[in-house]
Amino acid sequence: MSETKPPTMEIIPVTTENLAVYDQLAQGYEAEFSAITGKKPDARGVFALDTRIGNDVRGFLLAVGGLPAGLIAVRTKGEGGYEVGEFYIVPSFRKQSRGRHFAHAVWRILPGRWEIKQIAGNVAWNGGGNYNWQIAGVTGTAGTVSTWDLVSATGVLDLTALTTSSKFNINLWSLSSTSPSDVSGALTGFDNTQNYTWKIATAAGGITNFSSSYFNFNTGATNGTGGFANALNGGSFSLAQSGNDLNLVFTSASAPIPEPGTWAAMAIFAGGAAYAGWRRRKSAKVAL
Repeated sequence: MSETKPPTMEIIPVTTENLAVYDQLAQGYEAEFSAITGKKPDARGVFALDTRIGNDVRGFLLAVGGLPAGLIAVRTKGEGGYEVGEFYIVPSFRKQSRGRHFAHAVWRILPGRWEIKQIAGNVAWNGGGNYNWQIAGVTGTAGTVSTWDLVSATGVLDLTALTTSSKFNINLWSLSSTSPSDVSGALTGFDNTQNYTWKIATAAGGITNFSSSYFNFNTGATNGTGGFANALNGGSFSLAQSGNDLNLVFTSASAPIPEPGTWAAMAIFAGGAAYAGWRRRKSAKVAL
């Protein structure tokens, strides 16, 4: 029996001949991100594109088995510098590390300094929207390949469209490895007897209308993710606001419970902190 070979992947520069293909894919990209950005199509059902190919912006298409499967827009920034403007993988082509291979291939084509831009301005999360959140390490700095995803906005994170009957989806996706490509699987170092807090979003302009009850936390494989593979042993996920940050919190079902004296001390500290008014203080617009 002959062995079935995986479809061939090609990286194709965008030219005038295939610009229409790029623009068509970009419509799907804008539609998917509209749940986060709040962008709406015009009367023709067409989304305005944030980044257009031309001048200092070049584009590349990812083809898999001869079919268009993704896009990237790259802006030249000075000598030897580049910025990722847009990056998109068609949902049916995800979960096989194609996005990572695509990005690495473009980096090899254009060696130099690379930047990933933030989502500029205000960002709106709407009911039915999705955040496919990947985690590869339980400790470290948010927003790196070896830790976990971080959405960063320069404006306000607007949650006013969310209610308990119209929720936003946080789709949890654990990775067992990120080298040489992402591998879905059990998260190394995760201990379901411990509590964890991970910053997954930050907005310089603040966060409006937050409630953890406005979110679904999906641990199964959904919306193109591999799911959260580790056993939770009765533990649960929730979301907490801390100033301009949103933190994903895992609460263990078996974490130690403080002694009564500890609770009293914590209550006193909390009261003093409130009185003093003290409080604590990625990323590209990317669809993978």
